[in-house]
Formats: sequence, structure tokens, C-alpha cells
Amino acid sequence: MVKNQQRLSDNDKPLKVLHVIGSMVRGGAEVWILNLLRNSNNDKVKMDICTTSAEPAALDNEVRELGSEIITCELETYHKFKSKFKRILLEGHYDVVHSHLWLFSGLILKIAKQMGVPVRIAHSHNTSGGKINT
Repeated sequence: MVKNQQRLSDNDKPLKVLHVIGSMVRGGAEVWILNLLRNSNNDKVKMDICTTSAEPAALDNEVRELGSEIITCELETYHKFKSKFKRILLEGHYDVVHSHLWLFSGLILKIAKQMGVPVRIAHSHNTSGGKINT
């Protein structure tokens, strides 16, 4: 615990946060993330976006203009996704993984825990009240 507290108070390096989301379309969660990027001090907090879709999205350019990376980790098979996501975490040295995926956050955060990410957040932006229409 002391190690994490020392890292989080380290003034020389920004806190590194990885947001995981489907893509940066013009939706509520995506605009919320964009507002975080617009109002954050990049010297204190560095945020990147991991998308599960490789398709270009409406907010991609502004995300990059604000100094964040968009990293693609497509949902192909479980093993391919897990392998690539582990590599993203290893190379990025993230302090926080913030998952915005409705039915998939548990797996994202389990992998982040296995890779030693000290802070893991599952954030539901669901407006359906948990009902799935079939």
C-alpha cells in the first residue's frame, strides 16, 4: 500500500489512466471522457483510451489533439484479447484502469489486477435499468 501511495504522490510523473470503451462515438460516456480530457492537467494526469473497435469514431481526432492515445484492442477471441490487453498494460505502465464496458468490465479489471494495476474502476453508464431486450 505504501508503494502505491508513493507513486500516486510522485510529482515528477503524471498519474497514468487507461479508459476502456467501445469507441469514441458521440455518446454520453464518450463525451464525459472527452470532458475529462479537456479539463485535465496533462502534467498531473495522462489519460489514454483503449477501444474495443478498430473503426474510426467521431471524437478520435479531438482525443489525439488533447494529447491522449487511442489504442485498439478488438474483441476477437478471449485469448487474443487477453494477450493484447496484457501487452497494452505492460507497455503503458498504467496506474488506473477505468472500464466503461457494460457486460465486460469484470474481465478487463481481472486482467488489470493480474498485471498489477493498483486502481481498477468499473463504471456503468447503462440507462436500460439492467434489462436486455431480445
